[in-house]
Amino acid sequence: MKLPFRLFLVFICAGSSLLAQVDPAAIRADLDTKPDDFKKIELYLEASAKVARANKTDEAIAFAQDALDLAQKRINRVGVVKSHSQLGLLHVNKKDWTQAREHLGKAIRLKKQLLSTKPQFKGSLAKDYRLLGFVEEQNQHTDAALANYRNTVKYALEGKSRHEAAWGFFGVGQMEISKGNYASAVGALKRSISLADDLGLTRLSRDANRSMNAGLAVLGTQMEKEQIEKEITAFQEEVQVIQDSLETQQQANQVLISERELLEMERQTSEAELKAAEAEIETVNAEKARVEAEKLAQDEVQQKWYAVGIGGGVAALLIIFTLISGNLSRRRHNRALAQEKKKSEDLLFSILPEETALEILQKGKATPHKYHTSSIIFTDFVGFTSIAANLRPEALLAELNHVFAEFDKIMDQYGLEKIKTIGDAYMAVAGVPKKDDKHALHAVAAGLDMQAFMKRWRSQNLAKGKPTWELRVGIHSGPVVAGVIGAKKFAYDVWGDTVNVASRMESAGEAWKVNISEATYQLVSEFTRCTSRGQVPIKNKGSVNMFFVEEITDLMAVLPPAEPASKKKKGRKKSPA
Repeated sequence: MKLPFRLFLVFICAGSSLLAQVDPAAIRADLDTKPDDFKKIELYLEASAKVARANKTDEAIAFAQDALDLAQKRINRVGVVKSHSQLGLLHVNKKDWTQAREHLGKAIRLKKQLLSTKPQFKGSLAKDYRLLGFVEEQNQHTDAALANYRNTVKYALEGKSRHEAAWGFFGVGQMEISKGNYASAVGALKRSISLADDLGLTRLSRDANRSMNAGLAVLGTQMEKEQIEKEITAFQEEVQVIQDSLETQQQANQVLISERELLEMERQTSEAELKAAEAEIETVNAEKARVEAEKLAQDEVQQKWYAVGIGGGVAALLIIFTLISGNLSRRRHNRALAQEKKKSEDLLFSILPEETALEILQKGKATPHKYHTSSIIFTDFVGFTSIAANLRPEALLAELNHVFAEFDKIMDQYGLEKIKTIGDAYMAVAGVPKKDDKHALHAVAAGLDMQAFMKRWRSQNLAKGKPTWELRVGIHSGPVVAGVIGAKKFAYDVWGDTVNVASRMESAGEAWKVNISEATYQLVSEFTRCTSRGQVPIKNKGSVNMFFVEEITDLMAVLPPAEPASKKKKGRKKSPA
């Protein structure tokens, strides 16, 4: 899309009466009488501007060239840059793009050299970049035009030139639309409209609104199409996951049923043993009564039966003692079974989220669940293979364990659920299985803390002469399906396109950076300062917008964090008996 050329013309026709009053020959005759000093350079530039306002562009160029020649002769750097800027502007008005590019490029280079002593040049530097962007746009050099318009915004904001900033944002928006980056274009055009309205630039505001509405229409259509495709893909993946997990659920259910049957058999056995013990006690009591009756009937052999009675009592006591000992042994056995059951439950809660572990204990199975919003974080070490080759296995594992243990603490701090580690890769999820409205912000905060820890750890290793590792962090937000896989060794995992994209964010990132997708950026942009990377190609996805997170600007938005996973498991509800 092309910017209206009239919007970039600085000079306007003042009317036939003004044209009649401006006489370039008379102005030149007057200037010829002046001494060739610094003041004459300014007089040449004033004459150039005056003649240009009378639409006498060629004469205006001649005066500006005279100013440049004199400034170079007197080695007046300020005069040189002003002359190049004026010549660049005049050649833009004349549509001489080659000369305009040459003079504007020289003005920009010289002004940037003078910024340290003359920061007031930032406003005019923004204007030079704007004109150069327009020149590149007319030559259909879209990338070069976009870069120049972005520099317009940069120096306009630094120089507090709201007028140039409004035009710069407009140029950025137009170029982003021509490149098909409608989301970025709409953001830039909104800034242009806001500034234009404040400054009373009615025509600029109108043109920016028109462009923004056109961009929003295309963006809405694209987003609707992408959303439909994502929902279809997610539905298909969810169906496949459920089908794949049916056999696993049945196997897990069968294992739990077998355990229950075994416990029921043990309970029935204990009850039978107790009844047998009670029957034995009744038999002993009956025998004791019979012995005492015989003792009373046979007085003549009292002493003998007395001894027999004592022997029977001792035997009864021995039997009772044996029965009681057996009962105590069974109780100890039952307590041992209960302790083993508790250990199994504790192990289950240590490897699965609380909600999932309770569901398995109560229902005998864990049903996969779909979560419409979550954030996946992946990390990986740069050049890990080459580093690992120079370390003993024991030392390598010790280093990995130290780093991952610290990562686990960070996950607990921000309420993320660690999913797994694969070699040197680390994966976690925010917002699953416990809902977290700030899942994206907590994932970003965790990623920044991981990079901060790695920088501290790197400094410590360098001081000890040990090898150092560099970390990449990638985050993407979207829907996932989460659940348990495996029949013997339970493993909690998440599936879906969101996981795949998050992995691509990590692999497309850079060391010491937290790389996020546009979906995550939309959720955290209000609370963070990010740097746009533009469109970056990734495997099987084409090119997508990415951002580096520089810092969290609103720390209060992160606090208080979600309840840490470790505390959540320690304070779990009592499991069913």
